[in-house]
Amino acid sequence: MRIDFGDVLDIEDLGRHPAATVIRLGIVLAGTVNASPDPKRKNFYEVKDGASTYYIYVSPVTSTISLIAAWENGTRQLPQPHFCATAAHS
Repeated sequence: MRIDFGDVLDIEDLGRHPAATVIRLGIVLAGTVNASPDPKRKNFYEVKDGASTYYIYVSPVTSTISLIAAWENGTRQLPQPHFCATAAHS
């Protein structure tokens, strides 16, 4: 599925990834990209670039993109995302 995330991106890092990973995701999402929807979770997608895969959630209300996980292609299986970390900050 092709998705255009628009010109302005709001990316929230939920996994404490290196800044370079978040920046690379922003560059990947800067145009129209191929994204594979997660068949079990609404608004969750897997986005691949040449070397990496990003697992993201796109808020249907705010359009904020939450980076759940990132891994080098061929090195990691899809994680089971959860949002407990954000609840702990309340």
